[in-house]
Amino acid sequence: TVSQATPSFGSASGGSIVQLAGSHFINDGRLTCRFGTVDVRAIRFISSQLILCKAPKQAPGTVMVTVSNNAQNFSSRSDVTFLYYDLMFFHLHPYLGPISGNTSVTIESETPIPEGAASMIRCRFGDLVVIGEYLDSHHLKCIAPAVVTPGEVTVLISINLQDWTEASQKYLYYEQPVIKTVDPPLGPTGQALSIRLLGTNFISTDFLTVRFGGVSVEAPGIYLTQPGVAPTTTEVVVELPVLDVSTAMSRVPLYISNNGQNFSPEGVGYWDPDEDSHDVPKSMRYFVFHEQLRLKQVDPEYGMLYGGGFVSVFGYGFLNYTTLACSFSWVNSPSAVFVSSTHVMCEVPNMLKSRSNHALGHAFLRITLNGRDWSRSSIDFRFLGTCPIGHFCQHSDHTHYTLRVLPCSVGHFCESEGMSIPSPCSPGTYQPHPQQVQCQQCPRGFYCPDSRMTAPLRCRRGWVCDEIGLT
Repeated sequence: TVSQATPSFGSASGGSIVQLAGSHFINDGRLTCRFGTVDVRAIRFISSQLILCKAPKQAPGTVMVTVSNNAQNFSSRSDVTFLYYDLMFFHLHPYLGPISGNTSVTIESETPIPEGAASMIRCRFGDLVVIGEYLDSHHLKCIAPAVVTPGEVTVLISINLQDWTEASQKYLYYEQPVIKTVDPPLGPTGQALSIRLLGTNFISTDFLTVRFGGVSVEAPGIYLTQPGVAPTTTEVVVELPVLDVSTAMSRVPLYISNNGQNFSPEGVGYWDPDEDSHDVPKSMRYFVFHEQLRLKQVDPEYGMLYGGGFVSVFGYGFLNYTTLACSFSWVNSPSAVFVSSTHVMCEVPNMLKSRSNHALGHAFLRITLNGRDWSRSSIDFRFLGTCPIGHFCQHSDHTHYTLRVLPCSVGHFCESEGMSIPSPCSPGTYQPHPQQVQCQQCPRGFYCPDSRMTAPLRCRRGWVCDEIGLT
């Protein structure tokens, strides 16, 4: 009699070696195993309680297994059955991973997997065999082993330690992707923006993922991730996550994965938002989420349409980056200078040369920290055709009017428009304030002997200063 069959299932194409346990087996050439209605001779007698038989080809389904010592008399009934499964189709998710291995590959089966296969699941990646895990009747899991060279390998799956079935896809081993440049390296929070990652070994798949923050190995869902698009093997475009109060970040490391699971750079167990001395190989790349820029004031509030000189912009959230730039109604400033987190100096562009329709009139002044994403707030700036009264505009020569509008200096007056140099206060007058259109006469009890005076002199002892405008 037969009490157990191991394994208790096999391919409908036959050929599985089945170990039958039972009692009263006889070592005889007529020792026969019956699978359903098909008889096969035992291939090996081990003991009166153990023999081996090769399962014949049969249609998919469950059959009864019996044994005869003389190829004629079989037990009429047996509780031992053998399951023939149909041709199995396996699909890999994901179908790629780094050469360092450790990728958890979920294997989906179109046909049900016997629960008894749990201890016998094996996966072969090329020449390397690993133990698999039973998840449910349609899913298995295997951990891809490490290899030396990248490339595609055939994956075979066995659920009974004997019959191997090739997966529908090959498995691709790749070199770890490397981020070398982040363009731009910073951007404002609360806006849907995209950045470019430049590097090597990027693969365009549905699994391509960029993670913001964390270390190399993190549990899913802790840090923000975004899907990426790789137009080439050296470029990835990814949309930035829109942050809110609960997900506020500043400077964070970037990790990239071609399979949505193994992130590069590998081996990072610690990082600091303020410095990177721990990153000895300097393999990490960062992105800075900055607060929205708020512009409050510009001084002076006007400039010449010929451009030149700097104006001071005051606000909040400024950072010292080489990509800092200013724009006057989308005409870029030739240069910008970071002074502090609340003060930036912008060089006034030549609006006439730029052929801007704002060359005469009002323009909106904006600032960007990354050279691309401009401040939502702006400040009104006025361009003038002639230098206003109370100011002077120095000319570099008779054809180049490219210096800033300057307030008339103390000791001087600027009584008309278009002045290129301020007029000095004549003797008998003075001017203690800038940006004035006329000088003040010396009051009684004082005298002003020189030109360009900023304050009158008190009348000396022994002298009488009883008139205004004395020199």
